Amino acid sequence: MARLHNKVAVITGAASGIGLACVKRFAAEGAKVVGLDVGVPSPARAASLPPAPRSGVACWTST
Repeated sequence: MARLHNKVAVITGAASGIGLACVKRFAAEGAKVVGLDVGVPSPARAASLPPAPRSGVACWTST
């Protein structure tokens, strides 16, 4: 499916739950996804999160 082809989605809360599900679904629909989350508990957890399919980049940060 490509309903979101050539669209950009910025998703907050993207490290888990509904936010992570949205990242995966939007990417599967063809969107370029920027996932943001400050609640990632550790760099190791962040490293284990996959980049969205076909987006090419995953960036996680914590404060």
